[in-house]
Amino acid sequence: MNEAQLEALVRLPAPQSCWVIDFEKAEVVVLESFPPQYVLVVSGTKPYMNMNVDLVPLVYIQQPEYWGIEVVGCLPGIGLPATAPFAISLPLASHTGKQGIEVIGASEHQQIRVPPVQGACQGSFTLSITSKETGGLIAEAFLTCSPAGGSHPHPEAACKQLTEADGYIEAIPEKQGICTKIFQPVMLSASGRWDGEERKFQREFSNQCVAVLATGGVVFDFEGARPSSAELVFSRDDRRVDGELRELKITPEDGPTFTATLHTAHVDRSNGQKIDQSEELASGLTCSMTDAEVTCSRDDRPADGQLKELVVSRNDEGTFDATLRTAFFDRINGRGIDETADIGAGLIKR
Repeated sequence: MNEAQLEALVRLPAPQSCWVIDFEKAEVVVLESFPPQYVLVVSGTKPYMNMNVDLVPLVYIQQPEYWGIEVVGCLPGIGLPATAPFAISLPLASHTGKQGIEVIGASEHQQIRVPPVQGACQGSFTLSITSKETGGLIAEAFLTCSPAGGSHPHPEAACKQLTEADGYIEAIPEKQGICTKIFQPVMLSASGRWDGEERKFQREFSNQCVAVLATGGVVFDFEGARPSSAELVFSRDDRRVDGELRELKITPEDGPTFTATLHTAHVDRSNGQKIDQSEELASGLTCSMTDAEVTCSRDDRPADGQLKELVVSRNDEGTFDATLRTAFFDRINGRGIDETADIGAGLIKR
């Protein structure tokens, strides 16, 4: 349509049986397809029960920033004076502006950004985790990218990792974390397309926690698949026999390191007061873990700092003993200091 035709169209008389009406909710949903399809869904209440409501895109000579789409209600005859809900949809394949769309109602306009379909990395994957021993399905999810969506609980983060790896899951860097060495092998599988090309991934891991972290900690982190909390807690509570509570926590930081804290609590019989305090033993620790031992350390001695080494090991009774080693060079006295303190004995892993 050229400019003269558009001007002639505008001069036509307005219809007497159709009106732009108000809406209550407007959203763009993404269909699980490749390439992804955008659909506008609008709902509200129409003023007449027999009114037909449609989404009518405006006509443009050039692509606008936001493509206007009117919510139009038409009466086929005499209107039945009773309100009724409506919900209508419109595929946006040919009606998207440079930035998105603008839904136009009688008294309200709503702009919605829609990611461009062309020129962006697009992909969709079917992801699954199965037991290597039984072949049974443990968890599965569907993921779409550009836009991010599907049944995956973290589509934006997963798509970010895939974009940086050009859709190759095997190229995603491993996420640091603590996993047990319990052998419960699982098989990770992914099939789909990325930017028009086929992608397949399948690999076996010793257990779910190892599998999720080895693939970046996000792509296979969906319901039923995410590893248990990386926080470790060892404690012993003897307060009932006039003793004390000792609770050692090893907590993940934002990156691959950990912080160790000791919480103690007891009743001071001399003055009848309850004593409850927490102490940070060390931060920035690098940890390794087996079923029998956890070792966390940080060595800043090359930068004139300290060595902190926390060891929690299983004893013959099946509980755990914890020690903290501190080593540094005493510049005042000109000698090295290397001390090991008991943090707790007979601790139970929670």
